[in-house]
Amino acid sequence: MNLHSIAPLMDAHEKWLENQNEGRRADFTFKNLSGLNISNSKLRYAKFVGANLEGCNLGNADLQDLDGFSASFIRADLTESDLSRANLRGSRFYRTLLHGTKLINADLRRGTLFNKAGEAEKLISSDFSKANLDESNMQNINLTGGCLAGASLKNADCSGAMFEDCNFSGSDLSGAILSGANFENAMLTGATLVGADLSGTNLRGANLTNANLQQANFSGVDLSETHLTGANLDGVTGLDLTSIEELLLSFEINL
Repeated sequence: MNLHSIAPLMDAHEKWLENQNEGRRADFTFKNLSGLNISNSKLRYAKFVGANLEGCNLGNADLQDLDGFSASFIRADLTESDLSRANLRGSRFYRTLLHGTKLINADLRRGTLFNKAGEAEKLISSDFSKANLDESNMQNINLTGGCLAGASLKNADCSGAMFEDCNFSGSDLSGAILSGANFENAMLTGATLVGADLSGTNLRGANLTNANLQQANFSGVDLSETHLTGANLDGVTGLDLTSIEELLLSFEINL
């Protein structure tokens, strides 16, 4: 598809947003929109299931509540866009620009693909490998089982988010950059954070039970009320292990 062919669909969608008795909801299911510049567009509630949006410019777009199940946003520009409450299960954001993007309450869990017979065929995880999520708002997202290998989340707000079993480390053991991020009350149980830069991160009340934190940088981290039972802390830097032992003991006593 090109800009000429999608323009009428976008116009009809804007009318539908204003009055659902007029216009029509935009449906780009399985469409190829790669490389298009649709920045500043109003596509709230639009359907992008399985769509190819690779290399698209979606900067400052209103994409709230959109259905982007298994869509590909690889190398797209979503700077300052709003994906709050979007269904992005099994979506791909490899090397995507998400600086300042809102992903509040977005659903990024694993998604199940079905074959034509209606049988479950494949389980896919949302992939943010090497994506730029600096200063993004990821409050309360659910990225359970997802991938953030080598991603940058500097100063991102990830409070209350679900990162259970999430992988923050690349195959070359290059860790994600999480410096200054807010993970207050976030769920990181079983997450892999090998070599991650956690300097200045707020982990207050976060649950890192059984997480792999080998060689991570903890300089200036707030670990108040953080759960670290069973976490692998081998080779970490910037961490007072005596304080951690006291923290673990206090947690066990409180249980």
